[in-house]
Amino acid sequence: MRSETHELMTRLALSAVMEDAVVQIPKWFGERVVNANTELDRNPEYEREVILTKRGNLKSVEKRVPHHTSSEKRILRKLDRARLDVLEGRLTREGAQRLGEALHYIQDRCVPSPKFDRRLHDRVERETTKAHQELHAVVLYGAPRPVGRGELRKLLEQQGKKRAENGVGALRCATIYTFAAFYAVLANPRKAPEDFVERAIGARQTFSGAVRWVYAGAALASIGSYLVLITLTLPLVVGDLSFAMLTLFLVAFLASCPYACVLALTAIFSRSLQGFTRSLTRATELENLFFAVTALAFMIPLSFLLQLLTVLVYASAGVVVLAPYLSANFKMIRQEAFWFEWK
Repeated sequence: MRSETHELMTRLALSAVMEDAVVQIPKWFGERVVNANTELDRNPEYEREVILTKRGNLKSVEKRVPHHTSSEKRILRKLDRARLDVLEGRLTREGAQRLGEALHYIQDRCVPSPKFDRRLHDRVERETTKAHQELHAVVLYGAPRPVGRGELRKLLEQQGKKRAENGVGALRCATIYTFAAFYAVLANPRKAPEDFVERAIGARQTFSGAVRWVYAGAALASIGSYLVLITLTLPLVVGDLSFAMLTLFLVAFLASCPYACVLALTAIFSRSLQGFTRSLTRATELENLFFAVTALAFMIPLSFLLQLLTVLVYASAGVVVLAPYLSANFKMIRQEAFWFEWK
């Protein structure tokens, strides 16, 4: 879509959500969102990507971020930044920038990608430019009003499965989804809705009694094994540079395990619902395990005792990170942890 089209849709959707916004939206904020939105075509984003060359070598290359097939994860990360400002009650230029960029991707996703069908893409783009007068017919009062990050994510997933076949359809699609994103970020209440709070309380009650102590035991086992591992390997690195480097990599890659366990302990013993929700969400990021699994490759030259300690660190942390997913309540509220305030 052209810049003029992006701007018209963004202004229309923002004006429709203004009366429902939970924060005062100054004029500069809207202008910043629009500018960030339209600027993305002139100055696109690039990201580093590691590829396998024909010769079998790994190479780091810089690739342009696709607009028409941008992932929901990328869009939500940008919307998270804008939502953080809303929770803090003060809109910032950085938040407006990220919001405008996210809306650009949302709007472009309504148009077929030129990578898959260049002729259809070009036709829809031309029709979209000629159909600006149709924007006044787009009814936003019946548009989706997602409450929560999870509901917004589902909407974006639905959007990603279909593309408009003509310009009018693309305009309507882009305007409606733009409004939905604006509504989720700017008009969702700051405090978590009552049904969300009930689910969070249910998740917290899961970690009570004997379950809490078993879970805490797994966390302490990982932390304790990590500290013992460091204590036993420190004397061995003296005078052996190769072993010192090996140990350094092992300890560094395993560090995410005790980090996750400390967060988990903070969560289950927290007196506040917000402390429980947010700390446990951080503790259960799967990246904590994916990053640490690299450490297992460095334990091969170690003695059996050190290997055993390494496995214990990782296995205990695995229990800590994965066990909360057995709770349906937690699986639901973890994606809302930083979208609301939990009281």
